[in-house]
Amino acid sequence: MQGSPDQAIIVTGATPVSVRIPRDTSAFYYIQGICGLFNGQLLVTDYENKRLKLVDLQLQVVSNCDMSGYQLDMCLITPCQVAFAVDSCI
Repeated sequence: MQGSPDQAIIVTGATPVSVRIPRDTSAFYYIQGICGLFNGQLLVTDYENKRLKLVDLQLQVVSNCDMSGYQLDMCLITPCQVAFAVDSCI
């Protein structure tokens, strides 16, 4: 992105996405972190269900992974590696 650091970013649209899956133990989900992958998919951390979820280009959860603690955030380190901040010992 080029331009002035004081330039405003204008959002022109939004799409609500549900990441609830049948395996979720809680009736609710809480997206604490989100990370865009190079292929356009998204990794999201579901804090409430202690689960990492992979969302495809059609905005569907296509894979998930249980985590041992509550994920606080994440970041992409390499195209194949993600680092997590977790609030309990793994």
